[in-house]
Amino acid sequence: MFLLNYEFLILGWVLLAICSLLVLIHTVKKYKALLLIFIPMVLFLTGATYFSVNGLLGFPTIQSLPEKFLIKSHIIDEENNIIYLWVIDIKNPDHKPRAHTIDFSMKLMKQLEETKRKRDKGIPIIGERKINQTSEDPNENTIRIYVFPHQEMMKKDG
Repeated sequence: MFLLNYEFLILGWVLLAICSLLVLIHTVKKYKALLLIFIPMVLFLTGATYFSVNGLLGFPTIQSLPEKFLIKSHIIDEENNIIYLWVIDIKNPDHKPRAHTIDFSMKLMKQLEETKRKRDKGIPIIGERKINQTSEDPNENTIRIYVFPHQEMMKKDG
């Protein structure tokens, strides 16, 4: 079985942490207080790297979608029951797209496919995250998608 690239990164970081801790323990015999500082620091950095490596490598986030967002693109992975959405948070002033993964649903897939042609023509597609009150899972969210009406510029009189 082949290891993924980020698993090599984690393995390398753990080996580096073990080597640095062994060197530190063997060389710092007079200053035991330094060990009390450096050992927890190295262990914390190793744990932080393990839990944040996916975000560092640019994988889509599983965090919840913003309340209101502009849909830039989507990819549907029916085999793995995942929909990848690239969205821009409307309330965020930097307007940088972010990749999200959400659970697959046939209803959402149909909505996204219907709006794709309009999005390709340049018509903005807006999404809203709504808390599902009727679901058994209180954390489950539903997404409402609607087309922003394409408006012509008003002509000046005169």
